[in-house]
Amino acid sequence: MNQRTNPSISWRLSLVTQSIVMPIGALTLTPNSSFIFVLVWGAAVGIGSGWYYATTNLIFSLAQPKGQETEFAGFYTCSEAILSWAPPLVYSALVEAGAQQNHAVMCVVGFFMTGVVIMSFASPWEEIIAESHKVISNDEDHRTPAEMEQIQDVDEEENA
Repeated sequence: MNQRTNPSISWRLSLVTQSIVMPIGALTLTPNSSFIFVLVWGAAVGIGSGWYYATTNLIFSLAQPKGQETEFAGFYTCSEAILSWAPPLVYSALVEAGAQQNHAVMCVVGFFMTGVVIMSFASPWEEIIAESHKVISNDEDHRTPAEMEQIQDVDEEENA
């Protein structure tokens, strides 16, 4: 893995990129803007959105503990469903209250920056990956990964 970046940094960079691209379009594009400028801005927004969603799924798939995939998938889906309505609601409420659309877009950028700030408090990526590789035991004796490996070796010898 490249030492300069990881999925956590990439995810934050995608949010920062969106936080820069969105206001640029909101502040500079007008109904009279050249089609090429609108096209370039739309492409930048699309690249940023694609980068964000791909990286989000990568982080989710790599960081979930083995044996708890179902619980984490449910938590992720529930969290996404609960929080995904907030930015469109803020945008719609501002526009319906009479604010200009470019100002409403600027307020939605706050959600991107909130994500960057929250993710900045996460553990280093290497620690997240190490934690996700720990074996979660549902047994009462809570065996360590080394003990689980010894048990698997014994089982393999018996089956051979």
